[in-house]
Amino acid sequence: MVEQGLGEEASDRKRSDGTDLLGKRVDFPAIYDPSLLQGISRKRHRASFGFDQAELPFHGVDFWNAYEFSWLDSKGKPTAAMLEIMVPCTTPKIIESKSLKLYLGSFNQTHYTDKAQIIRAIESDLSASAKAPVVARLHPVQHRARAITYD
Repeated sequence: MVEQGLGEEASDRKRSDGTDLLGKRVDFPAIYDPSLLQGISRKRHRASFGFDQAELPFHGVDFWNAYEFSWLDSKGKPTAAMLEIMVPCTTPKIIESKSLKLYLGSFNQTHYTDKAQIIRAIESDLSASAKAPVVARLHPVQHRARAITYD
């Protein structure tokens, strides 16, 4: 169902449960919840510039970095890594940033046995939201002190 007067873009912002997170105060989720992800169609905005989705005059990737992505290991120990997400510019939808933030936060109190399991979940969920393959990578957090100098 498309909200009257708002067109395709408004319906794209709806979560799978029919609610819209934009402009609303929202509590962080307590458990993993892929329904938080909201894809927004690129079509309307690209058409306003005269771009045909099938023949874009550019190429590239939308990079998202989550520098403090965390989850619980199988024993309940908090674990952190840097998460890198790559969404090709050719995807029919882009992932709305607030929904991505809430979705990534939903991993904080969720148990995972290994990093591959997390990557599979993220790639599957984001690909479903973007309507095309999305790539994710986890990198170790570098815990080292850096000297600060003032000139």
